[in-house]
Amino acid sequence: IDAGKLALTEHYARLGYEAEVEYTGIFIMYRMRLKLKSQPLVKILIPNKDQEETLANCLSSIYEKTDYPYFEIIVVENNSEKEETFAYYEKMKQEHENFHVVTYQGGFNYSAINNFGVRHAKGEYLLFVDSDDYLEKNACQKLYEHAKLHDNDLVLFGRYNLREGGETEKLYLPVVEDFSLREYKEEMARLSPFPWDKLIRRELFQEIGGFPEGIRFEDLPVAHMLAVSARKIGVVSEC
Repeated sequence: IDAGKLALTEHYARLGYEAEVEYTGIFIMYRMRLKLKSQPLVKILIPNKDQEETLANCLSSIYEKTDYPYFEIIVVENNSEKEETFAYYEKMKQEHENFHVVTYQGGFNYSAINNFGVRHAKGEYLLFVDSDDYLEKNACQKLYEHAKLHDNDLVLFGRYNLREGGETEKLYLPVVEDFSLREYKEEMARLSPFPWDKLIRRELFQEIGGFPEGIRFEDLPVAHMLAVSARKIGVVSEC
């Protein structure tokens, strides 16, 4: 038992983790709690125009439901007009040191707005979130730890679509947990075409040139561009 615990502890140390290993009482089965020795900074980017109420719900799901402190939120402000929107920004800045607002001066252009936000983001990973989205408890930590543990450039995660009347629709993920499209081309059919259910290594996003600007539905090609370019894609069925 002790030899097994030591072997696992040393294995995860080589991967950059401090591991608490506990024997479960079942032959050769152990329970592990992993802690990253170096904590990656993650930037969460949220475009917003006068959506104070939905933005507040979105931010509450992040601040109140995560134990992972190594993230920053950038709200990309785009032509809001309501005083309460700017009052809410100031309130959040006073309450959270890791909350920031940057202002995009042009008209609405989803790609340009998010590319502008990324230029202000210095984190190792990017997470695009719309103001009417929310994250499940500890979603940030689960995604970042999975990415580091498996050396993923891209992590896909589970999500639900909330329909009118409260009905929820679960979206399905690739069946392979860590893969590249070079090896599993069939998984391309299971990729969602959206950028906001994926944790993205910043270097990968820069490699594909960000969101293409000047085309209709400009966000849709990004998911496939990221997946094709990623060395390894991780899958987390939760979140």
